[in-house]
Amino acid sequence: MGGFRKIFWGFILVFFHIRINRIDFLPDVVGFILVVVGLSNLEQFSDKFETAKKVAIPVAILSIFSLYHFEVEMVSFIVFLDIVYSILKILLVYYICMGIIDVSLNNAEEEFADLAQKRWKLYLVMSIAALFSILILMVAPIMILVVIIGSIVASVLFLMLLNQADIILNKYLK
Repeated sequence: MGGFRKIFWGFILVFFHIRINRIDFLPDVVGFILVVVGLSNLEQFSDKFETAKKVAIPVAILSIFSLYHFEVEMVSFIVFLDIVYSILKILLVYYICMGIIDVSLNNAEEEFADLAQKRWKLYLVMSIAALFSILILMVAPIMILVVIIGSIVASVLFLMLLNQADIILNKYLK
């Protein structure tokens, strides 16, 4: 399994949650470990993948806190960790997309580089909206539905980008 494929499956585990009695059965930490391994396979092709790997390691560590849904007493601490986790995850996706752009441009795949740039921008906008969702909820409750749907769409499109990168760029990564 190539680097992009590992990152793809890692993010599948990160984006989808199955919780039973407050325990996550598709733990993010396992997904991020897969992402780190995938980035290790790709870091020789772009320094952006190396940087992404450096971001992915603390994200994996922070994701351990998502294994268990904590009680109300720890809410402020968990909210703080969740904000840090979300920001680092945005950075991680940024560096992965920039790595895809690097590899694409180095191999005359300008259209794919452009697609990666567009997917990154969409992911960024929806992630920022999700971070501010509490404010959005207070101002315009119906907008939260737009943010949720937009975040799902952005995540799926990012997954599709990873899948396409595996197909389009793997031939250059030998």
